[in-house]
Amino acid sequence: MTLAAARHLGKSACALALLPIEDALSSPDAPNLPGTTDEHPNWRRRLPADAPSLFAREDVKARLSALDQARKEAK
Repeated sequence: MTLAAARHLGKSACALALLPIEDALSSPDAPNLPGTTDEHPNWRRRLPADAPSLFAREDVKARLSALDQARKEAK
């Protein structure tokens, strides 16, 4: 996800805007892929690190900041 996409999401006319962690990370993997629990553990987060480490990343901070700023401007 780009900063522009995060800003666009933030400017949407809705009471609640959500940015999935996979999008904040710009992960190419979807959280749900077809398959059985033996083939692929559906709806289980496959993140590369723990939450504090992920949210400390500069690219993630930038996307979340862009979303936050756009939400404030949209009010």
